[in-house]
Amino acid sequence: MRFFLIAALFALTACQTLDGASSPQATSASGSRAAGLIQLVRCLRAENPDVKITECSGLIDSVRQIEPDPAERNQLLSTAHVLRASGYLDKRDDAAARRDLDRAETLNPKNAGVFLARAVIWQRQGDHTNMMRDLDQAVALDPDSAVVYAARANGKIAGLFPSERLSGPLETQAERDTIADARADIAKSQALDPAYGAPWRLYGDIHFELAEYDSAIGNYSEAIKRNASDAEAFEHRGSAFFRINDTAGAIGDFETSIRLRPKDPNAYVKLGWLLASSSQARFRDGNRAIELALEAERLADPERPVIVIMLLPVAYAEAGRFDDAIRAQERVIDEIKSSARTSDEGTDRLLGLYISAEDLLNQFRNRQPFRLPDNSPEI
Repeated sequence: MRFFLIAALFALTACQTLDGASSPQATSASGSRAAGLIQLVRCLRAENPDVKITECSGLIDSVRQIEPDPAERNQLLSTAHVLRASGYLDKRDDAAARRDLDRAETLNPKNAGVFLARAVIWQRQGDHTNMMRDLDQAVALDPDSAVVYAARANGKIAGLFPSERLSGPLETQAERDTIADARADIAKSQALDPAYGAPWRLYGDIHFELAEYDSAIGNYSEAIKRNASDAEAFEHRGSAFFRINDTAGAIGDFETSIRLRPKDPNAYVKLGWLLASSSQARFRDGNRAIELALEAERLADPERPVIVIMLLPVAYAEAGRFDDAIRAQERVIDEIKSSARTSDEGTDRLLGLYISAEDLLNQFRNRQPFRLPDNSPEI
């Protein structure tokens, strides 16, 4: 389980823009301006990234034509560019998103949403310094927002627990200081909005990474009480359930996460691994695992991590389709070799993946399925 910046951009920018729209000046606007506000709502609510980009482009054109006040026009345009950038972010077109965000900052340097969204780009690029710079700026611009403090706490946690770190106690004073800083931001977020669920999820993430799984489950459950649609809290709680050998609880939470967030491949992969390779036969379902693996590959971005495609051969093997498993595993090995030539991942990690992949290929050639060890860090 790893971290992604909190997707609070929509709520933040919506509040900023609609606050302006509800002012006396806005309520007495002409019909054409009202039409522009309708376009804003359509841009804000669009879930499909292509639709969002189209609607937000229309909003940008509308605001340029109908908004007479330069200051308010720039504020609305800035919000529209941030919202369109979120569509590009969903499509993994970071270059286009960056152009929109830079334009949004020029139009309104005080729009905290610009810095929250750009932090996502920095995180994807592994640039922790610039990510934290933008998150600090978001807090400076909107110090009364629970969202920005939670986002900054999440950035601190993400930097402290990279993907290659195994769960376990903190080892250095610098790590302890970072966790203390993150907890301070989480507490500030809770104080500003006690009903906000994300801070509880972040507490859970800290406990998870410290291998304090019972505490993590309690925190995730608190997050879910406050927001029963928090797919990430269900996914993370599922991983924690697995770590305490509650496979049924893990499967239930992964299923819920998929239902709530059907376009995110993470829960598909985690559920697929359990169904394909659980040490408990009553939970295994190779055919369903194949479906999950194929859907995860379809949903993953083109530069998907090898872990996504590693599921399919394991699922084929559980279903008894060993020839398909062998072919799929050979593709995994080719991907690892390609990553070794182009990736910034550590040599030891890639070598370990390659050796494990070769061993698994031989296992499939011997008509043996894979079994996931209890408490495996892969879930």
